Amino acid sequence: MPLDIAGIPKPPALPVAAPQAQHGNAAAALQKVQAALKLLEEAIPGVPMGTPMHAKLLKVITEIAKGVEEVHQDPALQVQQLLQAARAQSQGSPMAALQRMYPGQAPGAPPAMPQPAASPTPAAAA
Repeated sequence: MPLDIAGIPKPPALPVAAPQAQHGNAAAALQKVQAALKLLEEAIPGVPMGTPMHAKLLKVITEIAKGVEEVHQDPALQVQQLLQAARAQSQGSPMAALQRMYPGQAPGAPPAMPQPAASPTPAAAA
């Protein structure tokens, strides 16, 4: 322990402010867990029943659902989270995002030229 000028031991330094719980971060994390739970619940019908994966998913969904309490869902926050997920997905693979936007076009091909409008035939004008 360090000594002061008079040779008396200095008391240990205390933090200026006590750490506070970050309720906003905890609520945001809980909403993300609820969104993940919702995705798992939507995905489980696609997994064949009786398979080990189906049994594991049921167990995980049950365990998570027990620990997650209902939280008031802010619709704006939910939309924002979905947009962030979509943005992260498109930033991860820009070419895949382009293919989703223009599904009939081959990658790297020039854009298709628009077809000219059909002009009326002279016989139809008479």
